[in-house]
Amino acid sequence: MDTLILVGIPLLLVAIFVVIGLAIAFPYISRAVVKSTGAPAEAVILSKRAGKGAAYGSNRSLIAQEIILKLEVHPAVGAPYETEIRYMEDVMNAMRLEPGYIVQVRVARGNPDNVAVLAETSRPGSNASNLARAQVAVANFAQKVARGEAANGQGVMETLQAEGVRAHPMAAQDDLRARLEKLTEMMTAGLITQQEFETKKAEILAKI
Repeated sequence: MDTLILVGIPLLLVAIFVVIGLAIAFPYISRAVVKSTGAPAEAVILSKRAGKGAAYGSNRSLIAQEIILKLEVHPAVGAPYETEIRYMEDVMNAMRLEPGYIVQVRVARGNPDNVAVLAETSRPGSNASNLARAQVAVANFAQKVARGEAANGQGVMETLQAEGVRAHPMAAQDDLRARLEKLTEMMTAGLITQQEFETKKAEILAKI
């Protein structure tokens, strides 16, 4: 009896950890399956808000965050429809998913509300605001910095222009460029949190 208890308890604990691990991993596995097997479609991002989930790297910098997107999905066959999805996204990709942007998606066959977003395909729609375009431009610039590419004022302005940002002449001044560069470097280095980055970024972009 004692032997059974000694063997049974560790096995039970292992089983519990396996079940917990599968429960955590299932959303990621499910989304990967939908990405590879789902029906191609296009979606307009109607709204975006942050969830409570977050993942941090070894230096405590934010590497992924939970986002909640309200989408208007345009399937290849059938009428457009609205749905809301919640999932964990790479922090840089999450910054590219702004209201008014259009993205390619994959829709689970038999479950139209199970939608996987291909964040790297995001592009500004006609309703994308100047602020949304500027936020995506900052995300693109931050990725360039993370890759070790040259970070300078000209790079900031080129990235803004690539997103179609209608910049006020004052936005070209060195002070604005320097602040964007410094802010991006601090976030990439893990010196400030994502929330602090978003707050300061909004203050800078408000001047555009």
